[in-house]
Amino acid sequence: MPTHTALPALLPYEFAVEGSPVSVNRYGQPAYRNWRAKVQAASISSARWTGALTSTPTTVHIRYFWHLDRRKDVDNILKAILDGLDGKTGSSPKHPIRVLEDDRDVERAVSQRTKIDFSTRFRGKSLTTEEFSAVQLALSGQASVFVSVTHAPDHNRSVTR
Repeated sequence: MPTHTALPALLPYEFAVEGSPVSVNRYGQPAYRNWRAKVQAASISSARWTGALTSTPTTVHIRYFWHLDRRKDVDNILKAILDGLDGKTGSSPKHPIRVLEDDRDVERAVSQRTKIDFSTRFRGKSLTTEEFSAVQLALSGQASVFVSVTHAPDHNRSVTR
């Protein structure tokens, strides 16, 4: 069994990925594998842990910023991003350093598409540093994706009877 150090204190964990997300409809194709590897590389670029960052239930927020890019369906871009978070980069075994132990730990996924152009207004204080970086990338003509991994919702409090 692999050893890992889960550091839930590092949650929320956020990062931006430069580029246009690839749809699950391209699963198995080089573009899909390349995007998944790009997400994985971006997700651990500032890694201060070994193994998986977390093996606890999580929520993943994805915000896809597009400007000149062809608009993608928000539901179709989730799979490659979640695969990248759990270290799948190709046909080889999972990358040893990754954000998620397994993408089955994701209990909630929120995906949002936001069109960015030079008339878009933002309140600077409402964006995190990583989210602002993703906006800047989109304004430069390149699509980008902001990803935030947080704790899963407390189901004891969120279920109404």
